[in-house]
Amino acid sequence: EYIPLQTPDDLPVDVLLTVKMSSDNIFVMDRQQKLYRFDMQGRFLNLIGSRGEGPQEYISAVDFEVDEDRDVVYLFDIYRKKIKSYRMSGTFMGDISVPDGVESIALLDTSSFIGYKPWYASVDKSDQCIFFDDAAVVHDTVDFRRNGDVKEVKIDLLRMPDFNQVSSQSRFRMPFAPDIYMISDNNEVRKDVGFEMGKYLLPIEVSMNNELYNKNLDSSYIFELNANRFSDFIYMNFFYQKKRYRVVYDVRHAKFYTVFVGRELQGVKNDLDGGATFWPMWFSPNRMIGVLSAEELDETDVNDKTKGVYDTFKDFDNPILQIGHRVY
Repeated sequence: EYIPLQTPDDLPVDVLLTVKMSSDNIFVMDRQQKLYRFDMQGRFLNLIGSRGEGPQEYISAVDFEVDEDRDVVYLFDIYRKKIKSYRMSGTFMGDISVPDGVESIALLDTSSFIGYKPWYASVDKSDQCIFFDDAAVVHDTVDFRRNGDVKEVKIDLLRMPDFNQVSSQSRFRMPFAPDIYMISDNNEVRKDVGFEMGKYLLPIEVSMNNELYNKNLDSSYIFELNANRFSDFIYMNFFYQKKRYRVVYDVRHAKFYTVFVGRELQGVKNDLDGGATFWPMWFSPNRMIGVLSAEELDETDVNDKTKGVYDTFKDFDNPILQIGHRVY
């Protein structure tokens, strides 16, 4: 399924950073940190918030969450350490304070959040997941302590946790660690998937220092690993020896499959309709969303049937969403 994003001529969508979908709306944040809302046909509805220094604006948005049941969109302004809450229509509702040291948040349920507090911001030097509500009251804290002397053995995982909401559970990965955890709605934590990264170990001194980072780009270290799970497969992006990699990990059979190696990112060969390659940016239990740029419409060699579909998008310069549905 293809959905072109349609906006007024004076409001083009830049390169997409985040895509999320509810039952009736599509939300995207682009490189300019504009947060757009579209209907399910891709028709523009409104912007949510805006960048600026005013009380209803945000300075540096790093992510957003959608609470469909309450008609609320939460946007994390990491500069101000506040969660800005808006109606889906764009109306500002108020601020939610974030506990000290939290650098990433995810919505746990209709009134609770998970906040990640890295080890370097905590007194006892342990990573923490902090559970707090929309009144900024902390209800629980889960510590992830490091065993033994692991100073020289860390894995660079974007330096931030990667939260992924799946039904009543939140899947997340701790930075500098190879494990993916699950948190249920009663705050129970269990390990979901663990990786043996082998040669991809990265000393923390390298990952936290830009000069050393650049010097080691052609080493045997892996950089900027990002992983998301869909069914029994984990989709991973990473940077290795000055090349981009895309790899799929089959959890059931414990096997890695290399999808792409090179400088210009490509995705999985699209055998469904002969269209452009597909790589997911957003996951739900039954859908994945990829993004197709306007340039790829002209550059991709497709069959006649798909070419007819692409021709209907020629008037759109915005990105086009590719929706992959899971068949049970």
